[in-house]
Amino acid sequence: MCCLWCLIATNANTIIAIAAVLGTFFTALYLITTIFIFIQTKKSAGAAEKSATAAQKSAEAAQRGVDLAAQQFAEQLGQGPHIVLDAIHAAQGLVDYWLKKAANIAPPPQANPDPSGLHAPELTAAIEHARRFSAECAAHLVDANVNIKSAKSELEAAYAAAKKQTYGPPPNNALDHLKTAHGLLARAELIVLRHLNLTQ
Repeated sequence: MCCLWCLIATNANTIIAIAAVLGTFFTALYLITTIFIFIQTKKSAGAAEKSATAAQKSAEAAQRGVDLAAQQFAEQLGQGPHIVLDAIHAAQGLVDYWLKKAANIAPPPQANPDPSGLHAPELTAAIEHARRFSAECAAHLVDANVNIKSAKSELEAAYAAAKKQTYGPPPNNALDHLKTAHGLLARAELIVLRHLNLTQ
C-alpha cells in the first residue's frame, strides 16, 4: 500500500513537472509571438508612414505642375493675339506659294510639287487663342483651314490625273479654295491688328 502511494506521488510530481515545463514553453511561445506581432506591426506602421510621405510628395509635385501650367497659360493669354498673328502670317506665306503652284499643273515628265506640304497646323492652336478675344477671327481661321485642306485634296486629285496622262486633269478648284483662304486670313489679320491697337 505504501509503495502504491509512493508510485502515485512520484507520478504526480512528474505530471506537475511536465505541466510546469509545458507552461513555461507556452509562455515563452506566447512571448515570442507577441514580440513578432509587435515587430510586424511596427514595420507596417513604418511602411504606411513612408507611403503617406511619398503620396504627399507626389501630390505636392503634381500641384507644382498644375501651378506651372496655369502660370504658362496665363502668360500665353497675354501673347494670344501675337501667336494668332504669327500663325496667320505663316499660313499666308503657304497659301501664296501654293497659289502659284496650283495655277500650273503640268503633266509628267515635268514635276509637280508634293501637295502633302499644303497644311497649316499652326492655325489649329491659333484658333483657340483667337476665340479668347474674337469669335469672328476664330471663325475666319477655321474656314481658312478648311479651304486649305480642300485645296490640298483638289491638288492631290489633279496631280494624280496628270501622272496618268490618260485624261486631262479634273477641274482644279484648288485655286478657288486658296483664294478664299487668302481672303479669310486677311480678314482675320485685320481683326487681330485692330485688337492689338486697342490694347496698346
